[in-house]
Amino acid sequence: MNKKIFILNFTIRVLVVNITGLILLWDTLSFNQGLISLQALIYCLSSLSLYIFIFIETSFAYLQYYGLNFEFINLVLLNLKNLDYNFVKIIILDKSDYIIYLIVNLIILINLNKISSFILINQKFIIDQKFRIFILGSILLIIILFLPFEINKKIRSKIMNFEKSVAQYSLFRNDNWFISLKSQIVYRESISNETESKINDFSGIIDFNKYNNIFIVINESYPNFKNQILKEKLFNLIIDNNNNRFYIDNFKKSWSKKYSTQGAELDLFCGDGKNFTDFQKKSLDNFLNENNCYFNNFKSINKVFIHSHNLQSFNRNRYHDFFDEIIGMEKLKNLKLDICAGSYTSYCDHQLLNYIRSYAKKDKNMIIFLTVNNHIPTKLISKVDVLKCEDHHPLNILDQMCFSFHNQAIFNKALSKFLTTLKKGELLIFYSDTPPIFPARERVHFEDLIDVYTFEKK
Repeated sequence: MNKKIFILNFTIRVLVVNITGLILLWDTLSFNQGLISLQALIYCLSSLSLYIFIFIETSFAYLQYYGLNFEFINLVLLNLKNLDYNFVKIIILDKSDYIIYLIVNLIILINLNKISSFILINQKFIIDQKFRIFILGSILLIIILFLPFEINKKIRSKIMNFEKSVAQYSLFRNDNWFISLKSQIVYRESISNETESKINDFSGIIDFNKYNNIFIVINESYPNFKNQILKEKLFNLIIDNNNNRFYIDNFKKSWSKKYSTQGAELDLFCGDGKNFTDFQKKSLDNFLNENNCYFNNFKSINKVFIHSHNLQSFNRNRYHDFFDEIIGMEKLKNLKLDICAGSYTSYCDHQLLNYIRSYAKKDKNMIIFLTVNNHIPTKLISKVDVLKCEDHHPLNILDQMCFSFHNQAIFNKALSKFLTTLKKGELLIFYSDTPPIFPARERVHFEDLIDVYTFEKK
């Protein structure tokens, strides 16, 4: 093979892999980074390596979509005889774009020499007609862009927001298999703390015989990254090198995959496994009485429920008959807090945190603060001088992960300031309602269990 044919074949391979990827793998993590595959520049040098990596890339696109990693492939290979192939067919057809990507690439690459020969034979004609080819190609591209496909909506959005797209995306990207492999390496190096206890509910922690004031902060979508570097950076912002001043316990807890935030509230009020339908419909006091919930023991305590969003959301007004006071956006107006935009427009949680102590007005108080700013999809409040997202996996594969980290860092700094006000005989319980509710392919970057932290002054 002469040099001219080699360069032409290499160029065609690179173009085919990236163009078909853009059209058919547009919703994968890889195309949240850029356009041109860095790895393709290597494996496109050889037809054999390209065949192998196209198959690998297709496989990992499916694994990402279902929130699985490459260890699942070992499970499949060990059980080939026992696979339900009808179910496998359903899985493949559910994201048929991915298998079409594999088929189209194979067809083009098998006929690559014919395509190259055709181009070389008609080289003079192509050069002479380059202007017409360019015009016709441009018209065809414009027509295709206005067809009602999801990929076209994404491309049009990027073109219309060109400056933002240039700031968020780079020219080059990593393949999906590379991202998954990197995740596996990074998270395998993360050492889990085997001494962490697991809890099912909070009945053994909330003890007013021991504490006068208990502050409970339910953090919306706390990003509990598997990457221990990110996890530790966020936690260190809370303790701010003052961990010697507090007794700190860390528990692991499951979360409600069915009912999300409302499931977390039910779990707090009554423990796990209660009747969620009744919880939604009935007033809180009636529900607690009918289900003999441990929160019934706290009726003599001054109880305040604070939410930075509207109380009409999930009808939290039904809490009125149990709590001494419930506070939403309407009652928070006089504090003159900033508005933080996002999935739910609300007051800024990190600012509101400075005021929750003021509601502890009696000898015994339980103050519950439910945040909302970090609900996915979130909007960046501001960046903190902790790290650069582009230097850390998985913050560098999706802007929402980067935003979630920075927003949480802002809140954790405010929580650190609140900790300095904690007195003897007071307890802070801090935990998340759920991990960030990303699609399965992104959720693999977060731990399956949520962390529950308790802080008590020494």
